[in-house]
Amino acid sequence: MNKEGRLKAEAEVVGNARINKSQECSHEGICLFFSFDIVNSTMYKSRERNWIIVIETLLNMIKDSVIGENGDPEIPDVRLWRTLGDEIVFVVDVNSIIELESYVESIGTITRMIEKKLSKGSFLDELQGQHTNSIKFSIQHISEYLSVKSTAWITIINGDSERATEYNDTVKFEYQSTKKDGESPIEYLGQDMDMGFRLKNYTRQGRLVISSDIAYILSKREKHSKYLHVLGYEKLKGIWDDKEYPIIWYDKGISDSSNIGDSFKYHNIIKDKFLKKYIESINNNNGVSVQGLPIDKYYTNAVSALDKVYSDRNLKKRIERIKSILENNNSKEIRNLLPKDSKLELHCAVVCVDVEKMKVMIIHRKTRKDNAVWEFGCAKAKNSETLVETVEKYYKDNYGVEIKLCLNNSRSEKQPRPLAIYEIDKGEHKAKGLILVARIVKQEAFQENRGHDDRIFVSRNEISNYSGESVVDFENTLVEVLDNPGRYFIEKR
Repeated sequence: MNKEGRLKAEAEVVGNARINKSQECSHEGICLFFSFDIVNSTMYKSRERNWIIVIETLLNMIKDSVIGENGDPEIPDVRLWRTLGDEIVFVVDVNSIIELESYVESIGTITRMIEKKLSKGSFLDELQGQHTNSIKFSIQHISEYLSVKSTAWITIINGDSERATEYNDTVKFEYQSTKKDGESPIEYLGQDMDMGFRLKNYTRQGRLVISSDIAYILSKREKHSKYLHVLGYEKLKGIWDDKEYPIIWYDKGISDSSNIGDSFKYHNIIKDKFLKKYIESINNNNGVSVQGLPIDKYYTNAVSALDKVYSDRNLKKRIERIKSILENNNSKEIRNLLPKDSKLELHCAVVCVDVEKMKVMIIHRKTRKDNAVWEFGCAKAKNSETLVETVEKYYKDNYGVEIKLCLNNSRSEKQPRPLAIYEIDKGEHKAKGLILVARIVKQEAFQENRGHDDRIFVSRNEISNYSGESVVDFENTLVEVLDNPGRYFIEKR
């Protein structure tokens, strides 16, 4: 398509967005976009016969890590926007600077966690555990070729197309679905979106690159400013009038930017022009780097560099506008930028009982939620699996117990018999939950995860010792099960 044809097509898209006013968001707001990209996937595919299983598992691991464990989202209200080959992109409303800080920190943590699993081999252990039917995978191929990298950027979403054009904001709209009851695809148009997808070319394995807006905001927060590393300045086509854009990585694992090179394999630095240029730039001569940039705080220190860049480009007004929108939306508790998901969110908490010892498993949360630190664990139902399969597999993988759910055997379709139903208030919606009962078949070693750091087994007489710091109806639930074992564990003849 020639330039004239492309411009005409873009005009039609924007025109449709303006026509469909009812589909636009009703106010200004801030959205955080972030993507995870699988590195070297093409090369890996040429060496691994069962690559499709590996890539699918890795993408699902990324998705599950973002959504979070045990029904508690790592990034609340996050939405999977789209997948582009080996890249997966998420979007979430941001209603305060504190939220932005938390989300960026979580993205960085997830990136490092998955990268470590790939390089150290634990990803292969999890993969092999899921596919024990003689399918073998090469740990050398996984650790040598595969890695993940991430990118994050924010944009102002404007509900008024004409006003959005005036401020260079992003317009969100829905395509009309071709199916009567189908979900309409969501699209976002704007320079920030172009910038985000161009910026991702400058992140690397295990690294998170962030937009200059995010970096500027975090540079004013003492907790995060030390984790900002200036890798250089690059031209992003069509962005900032083709003036150099600061490339900044957010990495809590590196205290000094000059040590970044130590975290990469030698051959990656040799063949990577971007990394090589950075390593060379820190080996300066008479205060001038190999790149020709002065070894000066305005170019190397993130706080000073961003102050100068935003002052020179007159962008501080943009930051003030972003802050104003966040403060306004946070005070009004507005969370309607993203389309509401009508699908039911179902959580399954399980009372797992060692029937021989008549003890029940309880799990200790790392962080206090309301007054609760002790609970039963929780699995979230999946559309692609049966409920029994999802729950039993989740409890084995995450809590180290092989269980058999207590089913309603009086019905032809054998499904778990709920002990109780509960709801989780998530502000904009209420997730639904079931409390189920299961027999522990086998206990394995407990491995600490992001959500929980301990697992113990308590008897009937010990329950009250933990009920003061536990989920709602903790004691009532356990007493109901342990005082009526015949109802759950002795089959009727």
